[in-house]
Order: sequence, then structure tokens, then C-alpha cells
Amino acid sequence: MGRMDVDRVGREAPPPDDAWRYSTEGAPRIVAVLGVVLGFLMLVVPGLIALRSYRRWRDGAILQPSAAWVVAVLGIWIAILVPLAVYTDFVGLTIALTVVGPLASVAYVLRG
Repeated sequence: MGRMDVDRVGREAPPPDDAWRYSTEGAPRIVAVLGVVLGFLMLVVPGLIALRSYRRWRDGAILQPSAAWVVAVLGIWIAILVPLAVYTDFVGLTIALTVVGPLASVAYVLRG
């Protein structure tokens, strides 16, 4: 994709006016906050990474909180896969979802 334009203070160039994923309200904000919360529930380190990404996005230093979104997606998959593995006998389905689901979801989130 190439490097984003950066001005003198280290901030990325302003996003297009009609791009929903660069909005600081609504669904992008909810998913970013969810990433922070799930990151701290999973382990402290993903929570700190998600929190740093969220704060930099909120302050306008980056265009989108990709790390927070990735942590949110992985946290949601963990919440789905752990009960599926523990409480059911769908071993093949659990393995398939463990391999394909998180990777496809993270690629979709980061794809833009």
C-alpha cells in the first residue's frame, strides 16, 4: 500500500471526508474501545498495545486504531472458540475456525 504522507509534526495526512473507517465516532470507536477492554482481559500486553493505539488515534496522530481493532477481533474469536472447544465435540470445526477465522478477520480489518 505504500507509506502515508506525514507532515512536519509526525501526523498522517487528513483522511477523505467520506471514509467511514476514519471516523472517530460510532462503530470504529466502539470496536477500538472493545479492543482495549478485551486486550486487558486476555493479557496485559495486548491491552496496553490496544490502549496506546486508541490514544494515538483519539489524539489524531494516526488515522485508524488498527492495533485496537485487531485485538478486538482476536478477543471476539477467543470468546467464540474457547467455549466451542471446551463444551462441544466439534473438534474439526474448532480447529478449522481457529486457523481460518482469526486470520481472515484480521486481514479484513486491516485491508481497509
